[in-house]
Amino acid sequence: MSAKFLRVLGIRSKEAGVVAIIDDYLVKWNPRRGWDCSCLTPQDEFECHHIVTIEGMLDKKVTTFPTQGEA
Repeated sequence: MSAKFLRVLGIRSKEAGVVAIIDDYLVKWNPRRGWDCSCLTPQDEFECHHIVTIEGMLDKKVTTFPTQGEA
């Protein structure tokens, strides 16, 4: 399994988003639309092992809003 990150801009960025390629599938994250993978079909449950893998490689601060008290 190979993963290549093309773009990682955290939630605090004006244009937050993640774009990666894993096993020749495009995986994207957007704060408004959430996660998407090019392997998903309309019948899928909107999650696949590609998304889980990419999400696991990222620090949680990239895709989650900071809680009160965090800088």
